[in-house]
Amino acid sequence: MITAAIRQKIEARYGKPLRYSKDCEGLANSINKFCLDRISVTTLKRLFGFAKNVEHPRLYTLDVIAAYIGYNDWSSLLANIDKVENIAVSTVLKTKQAVSISNDIHLLHHQISIALTTQTINTKRVITLCRQLGKQSGIFSFVIEIIGIAARQKNVQFLKQVFNLPYIFDENIHSLLQMYYIGQTTGIMMRSHPDIADEITESLAGNKNAQHYFIEWFVDEDYLQGYYGKLLDAYQHYKQSEVQDKLFYYCL
Repeated sequence: MITAAIRQKIEARYGKPLRYSKDCEGLANSINKFCLDRISVTTLKRLFGFAKNVEHPRLYTLDVIAAYIGYNDWSSLLANIDKVENIAVSTVLKTKQAVSISNDIHLLHHQISIALTTQTINTKRVITLCRQLGKQSGIFSFVIEIIGIAARQKNVQFLKQVFNLPYIFDENIHSLLQMYYIGQTTGIMMRSHPDIADEITESLAGNKNAQHYFIEWFVDEDYLQGYYGKLLDAYQHYKQSEVQDKLFYYCL
């Protein structure tokens, strides 16, 4: 009945640990002096394990103990203990989660460092990381960084795979705004690298994720005579069954 947490509170109020059965005599006097209520020494010995345990102590006895350590009654004491324990468990879980996230971020940064050092991108490794960590929002800054590295390295094969990366375009996991940034990054990359744009246009035009989260969302009207116009030409061949897409194309 007297848990370790409650015992610590009682010992803190009493001023010393209850190490021996005789300590219960001093505790009984302290309780009487503070609460003006009595708990027998025998009862205290049973509650603290110095004698045969009391399976069902009287509620009055428990209320007096609670009052001794500053609570209105036994129920209030138990409620406080539960709250503290829940907070402690929550703190531990949050700490573990923070450590896990830190380790995950380290893996992503490490892969970026490898790509910069070796001047190549391990596409299979990037796909594996997306499968492993793709449900975390931090994956988007990683993918955006990798797109930039791939553009500088003219890694066309990787850029063709961006819109196939696992979990990145799952609306049940991520916000639409995060996905939009991938399309925006791709568009800005194609503006700066028209040679790359020519090589990946057909691949993007036929990719459903690229159609939705890039071509249809990142409408780059300033480049209708450049990469975006070519992209729309290719895109229309894959979307010609839709009346509204034909109308859009011919308005262009």
